[in-house]
Amino acid sequence: MKKSLFFLLSFLLLFSLSCKSDSNSSVVDKVENSIETTVKDLKVVETEPDIVVKSNTSNVKIDNSTGSITNPDHKGKIKATNTTIKQGETNSETNKIEYIKENVNTDKETSTNNTTRLPVDPVNNETKVKSKKETTASTIIESKPTKTIIEPIAEETTSKPAKPEVIDQMIGAPNHRIFDQLLQSAVSAAGVVDYAKLKSQELKLDKYLKILESSRPGSNWTDDENLAFWINAYNAFTIKMILNNYPVEKITDLHGGKPWDKKWISINGKTLSLNNIENDIIRPTYREPRIHFAVNCAAKSCPPLLNKAFTPSNLKTQLESQAKKFINNPKLNTLEKNQIEVSKIFEWYGVDFGEIPSYISKYANTTVKSNAKVTFKKYDWALNGK
Repeated sequence: MKKSLFFLLSFLLLFSLSCKSDSNSSVVDKVENSIETTVKDLKVVETEPDIVVKSNTSNVKIDNSTGSITNPDHKGKIKATNTTIKQGETNSETNKIEYIKENVNTDKETSTNNTTRLPVDPVNNETKVKSKKETTASTIIESKPTKTIIEPIAEETTSKPAKPEVIDQMIGAPNHRIFDQLLQSAVSAAGVVDYAKLKSQELKLDKYLKILESSRPGSNWTDDENLAFWINAYNAFTIKMILNNYPVEKITDLHGGKPWDKKWISINGKTLSLNNIENDIIRPTYREPRIHFAVNCAAKSCPPLLNKAFTPSNLKTQLESQAKKFINNPKLNTLEKNQIEVSKIFEWYGVDFGEIPSYISKYANTTVKSNAKVTFKKYDWALNGK
């Protein structure tokens, strides 16, 4: 613009010099006066270049002539409170620009990608604008950072906190399958017990004991169901007593030498001892002498522990088999025609057997006279384990 004005003035001056007549002089004077007037009236107007604010998705343009900032890609408007950008005044209040968003009805689900985002200073958490003209100068945009708060919604649940396993009280006779599995896995055919192996499966045994404890033996069960239940209970709780004190050399080392008198077994609301099960329930109720070959006291001189659980359907067969095996075991009984040396079990429970030679002869593989002399072997209380 300055160059154009200069050329205009030069042209007029040359034109005036070229005029030689007086008449033309007056015209020149008029032209010169007009030029002076024109020059006085002319003002060099220098506009500052627009400031462009670049964002991730669009450009924000600041118009210095109107003091407004517009975003072609956004529906809102921005106006500047002070459009003067001075060198070094990066934090001045006079350089703040306020963002004004028009009230525009938008859908509830508006993509965040349509929102104009200005660069944010990670230190001061402020959004800044730089002028193209003054690259070192910057203007602080006054904006409130948007915070998205996500509050976890508690899941509605009807589940209750886990409680210790409780086995409901059983009305019918229990299934002895768990105990049967334990016996088959840890007891040999000869009745030798692997207590170390049973110790490793103690939780399984405990589960079976809980079933026994929650059971209700009685008149609503058959005799075979009741008797099988009590024999298995006696043997299972005897094993548990050993495992509670394992390793142990013999059962008589426990509870002052009277482990059978200790009351610690809870069944059907009653606290019982092993003696209670055998002498107060089984013997007087069922009057079955063969149970002495079925219940096991965890000692080597006891009738060997059957490596299967007793069941109502097999009870009579199992009792008969146990009686024959015990009576004909030469380590436990020595049988001759006129003399027999037998287990102390026949002495302790003689009332259940009646005449001992006569009872022995029913199961013996050799002939035993009814008047044979009877003596008793020393009892070995050592553990019936490996």
